[in-house]
Amino acid sequence: MGRSCPISKWKTWCVSSRSQGTPDYLDAVTEEPDEDAGDDPYAVFGEGNGESGDDLYDRALAVVARDKKASTSYIQRRLQIATTAPPP
Repeated sequence: MGRSCPISKWKTWCVSSRSQGTPDYLDAVTEEPDEDAGDDPYAVFGEGNGESGDDLYDRALAVVARDKKASTSYIQRRLQIATTAPPP
């Protein structure tokens, strides 16, 4: 709905969305995690004190849990993982 949307359609959309009532949000989406989890990144999954058996995965999970950043590029930088093969 930007500049290319005529005013009449914009007004129709506004009336339609208001007629649907107030939104019903899921509080679980914005709740803060329990602080009881401590430094165990597996506690987020309800497992606690678990290990996957894959050292690199466990290190990546620890980075995400500690830094609260889960982008692929961030994890690759923090763990110094090369994304391309080195030159021959």
